[in-house]
Amino acid sequence: MKANKILLVVLVFSSLASIAQENNIPVGAWRLHLNYSRIKSLAEVGETIYGAAENGLMSVDTQDHSTSSVTKLNGLSGVGVTCLANDDQSKVLVIGYEDGTIDFLENNKVTNVERLKTTSAITGSRSINHLTVLGSNVYAATDFGVAVLSLETKEIRETWRDLGINGETIRVFQSIILNDSMYLATEKGIWAGSLKSNLLDFGNWKKYVSADLSAGVKTIAAFNSTIYAGVDGVGIFKKQGNSWAKESFLQSLSYTRLKTSDSKLFVCSDQKLWQIDNENNIVEINSTELNHPNDVLTKDGILYVADDHQGIFSINSGTRTSFVTSGPRLNSFWKIRREQDGTYTVGGGYTQSFLPLNNKGITSAFTTDWSSSAFSISDITDFDLSDPSKSYFTSFDDGLLESNSQTKWDVTNSPLGSNSIAAIEKSPDGWWLANFNSTKPLHLIKADNSWESFSFSFTQSKYPEELLVDHEGNVWMTIGSIGGGGIVVFNKSSNKSVYLTDQGGQGGMPAKQVNAIVSDLDGKVWVGTDQGVAYFSDPSTIFNGSVNASRPIYDNRYLLRDEKVTALAVDGGNRKWIGTENGVWLFDASGEKLVYNFTTRNSPLLSNHIQCVAINSTSGEVFLGTDRGLASFRSDATEGQLTYDQVKIFPNPVAALFNGRVTIEGLMTDSRVKITDVAGRLVWQTMANGGTASWNMLDIHGRHVDTGIYLVFSTAADGSDKNVGKIAIVE
Repeated sequence: MKANKILLVVLVFSSLASIAQENNIPVGAWRLHLNYSRIKSLAEVGETIYGAAENGLMSVDTQDHSTSSVTKLNGLSGVGVTCLANDDQSKVLVIGYEDGTIDFLENNKVTNVERLKTTSAITGSRSINHLTVLGSNVYAATDFGVAVLSLETKEIRETWRDLGINGETIRVFQSIILNDSMYLATEKGIWAGSLKSNLLDFGNWKKYVSADLSAGVKTIAAFNSTIYAGVDGVGIFKKQGNSWAKESFLQSLSYTRLKTSDSKLFVCSDQKLWQIDNENNIVEINSTELNHPNDVLTKDGILYVADDHQGIFSINSGTRTSFVTSGPRLNSFWKIRREQDGTYTVGGGYTQSFLPLNNKGITSAFTTDWSSSAFSISDITDFDLSDPSKSYFTSFDDGLLESNSQTKWDVTNSPLGSNSIAAIEKSPDGWWLANFNSTKPLHLIKADNSWESFSFSFTQSKYPEELLVDHEGNVWMTIGSIGGGGIVVFNKSSNKSVYLTDQGGQGGMPAKQVNAIVSDLDGKVWVGTDQGVAYFSDPSTIFNGSVNASRPIYDNRYLLRDEKVTALAVDGGNRKWIGTENGVWLFDASGEKLVYNFTTRNSPLLSNHIQCVAINSTSGEVFLGTDRGLASFRSDATEGQLTYDQVKIFPNPVAALFNGRVTIEGLMTDSRVKITDVAGRLVWQTMANGGTASWNMLDIHGRHVDTGIYLVFSTAADGSDKNVGKIAIVE
């Protein structure tokens, strides 16, 4: 049978690894920021050990202990990696995914087989749960049965489905082969079949469904010329003839994996790991790094462990070595902020029912590399690090933490009405706090640690989610769905407040539920709703009677009227980055001209569900947090400068065959840029996006320019200043 789609991609591991360590990436380039602390499966190919993380592979060179990663950005077909297997002879790594996709990594090329993912013959989950390689075949244990693939042609040979006692679909968690028989660990027990038989016929499988096995078997292994299986909460069973006997050791555990390696049986369970030899001697593997082992393998006498919290580490004669690949501590992103010299993330937060997620208080920061910090509060929703002397973190369960002094405020020592703080926003007056489920939902904590608290006549105000302080000093509070949605706007100086909704004259927003809010460089307040985007052009008039938001028109209809907008950000060119549940959009300053629309199909985005967006205004790098992980894209817009003292043109000189973009950065805001040849003939012109312009090396007629010297003339928007630079294009 021919696979529906086979994709060959050249993996450039070394070049991409070097880019990932640089502070900046080229304009138009992407990078992924993934968490590799949770490794599910291990496999070795030559001198390299691969570990399967959720969104990619971590690799360890067993000779020099260097690490690198393989992701969607440099070859993998997608995200949701579930398991790995290898063939020693051909040096092929087989990669399984939760959507049914299977990748074959061989000689730095990936062959992608998507037939199981795309076929309509399979209903329900297609997850690849385990892979077994024997001879020229790969056996994939899946949620619908077993798929058999050719290791040579990378095609599906057959699928063994509907293997239940009555021919129904049954989940297969793992498979193992001993002699000429295959054994399956399934949700209903253990299935066994001879590889010489027609295993398409469910009647040719022997089912072991005794009381002990009927609850399901998730892991199985061949050891010491027989089969062992782990039954959670019961024990480890050994096949004896046509029956199964429970062993006396390691009973009543939760078994993550049984794995045979180096003539030993390893038992992974919760926070414990044991090895059993041929004489049934049991030794517990003790390690401070061990948290939740998922898989093991041995190579050259060294034990490698895949852990659910500590990534990959090795144990060699009592010496433990941890292997670390840079990335955020979590793959969930509640909020991203650009603070001081770094980009910071937190995992949040609360559920759709407004209950704490019980996430640990971990933040991750990215400068030239990633680092993480743990705090004493959980479910961190927001933070402000703009004042070096006071670093605030808010929690949806533990109140407010000022980390410099380790001062914590909650209902016992502050005016907070509940310990749930959804957001924090800095202003010249101090720090505003959105206190969820409180009769006084808005608080101001000042530099001297004194507090002011505010209540409103609108009952909806009790449930604020996001905060914004606009250019006029007004505080905007978006209201959660439990409060009916809308926005409460408050001005402290005048003590005025207003409640904005989707009703005409009372806000006129596209929808009442507001999920994102941002102020642009012109002072307009933009809102992202369940039905598109709108903006309030003059916040100073927000309290003056009837008010309606303006709605940009794109493609002859209201901007993104059919999209649930989840995130908003404004770049240095005043352009609008709009996150949705169907990807991210970039529009011009007015919201009427589309610049980019990125999805998982045309970019390395890990998911189309955008949760948050943050922009490094200095470099133009845009960080896109999704429900599957974090990606970033370097755009051609940065914050404009006050002078031309820091103009940079790069790459320069540039090779004539270069197919990227030449970047001119450090410009005054919205400069007019013209490029000419040395004779003064116009080659190309544009207007900078904030402080950056980029050139694709085409002239005004769309032709690639010749080698030579070109002059770059930059003029301030008001004509007050000018700058001249040079670009050398060489062979």
